[in-house]
Amino acid sequence: MNFNYFSGLFSGLSNNSGNSFYASLSDYSSIKSGSYKKLLNAYYDTKSGKTSSAAGDILNGKNAGSTDRLKTVDKTLTDVKSSADKLVKSATAMYSKGKGSVFSADSGSEDTIKGVKQFVSDYNNLLDSTKNTVTKNVTSTTKFLTGTVNTYAKSLENIGITIGSDNKLTIDEDKLKNAGEDAVKSIFNGTSSLSFAVASKATTIGNYAQSAAATTGSSSFNQYL
Repeated sequence: MNFNYFSGLFSGLSNNSGNSFYASLSDYSSIKSGSYKKLLNAYYDTKSGKTSSAAGDILNGKNAGSTDRLKTVDKTLTDVKSSADKLVKSATAMYSKGKGSVFSADSGSEDTIKGVKQFVSDYNNLLDSTKNTVTKNVTSTTKFLTGTVNTYAKSLENIGITIGSDNKLTIDEDKLKNAGEDAVKSIFNGTSSLSFAVASKATTIGNYAQSAAATTGSSSFNQYL
């Protein structure tokens, strides 16, 4: 924990410089409102004994400015947005009908396999990108996302897709090929399909990440918590 930062913060209150004084008051206001306490709680997970690396990067900033301390968080949120957009694209190609769908009349079994593999890859990448975020809306929606996918566990297993303990998906390509397009289509195609639900959740995650990343300055601490 970077106690030097907090020491410097309060010592700044006695500084004769107007700018330093008001900057310190702004930080003091954040402390008083509980923002720093929330950030500390995000950093120290008392139940698991683990720490959030994104929150840790902020707290352990070596007396850098607010912008510098938030760079890692901003990069994380940008990665989440990018990964979410990619998953929405691949999921849309799965649930849509007609032109652009992997199940269109012009598509073959190879397109179906390729579409499933892209969907799985994008899904796993999104889970990776959300690991280090302390944005509550992103983490809670990601839990909803993985929970939704887990309800399809048995159906996915029947076509060669298994869910690991880390919620990531793994494909048995031979089993997927042997399952047939109709079996795959029954899970992934249409507005009542798994891919539609995933696209919806991924869109929400991306919007939350974009909104948080757009926030700058001292209010960023509140946005990220």
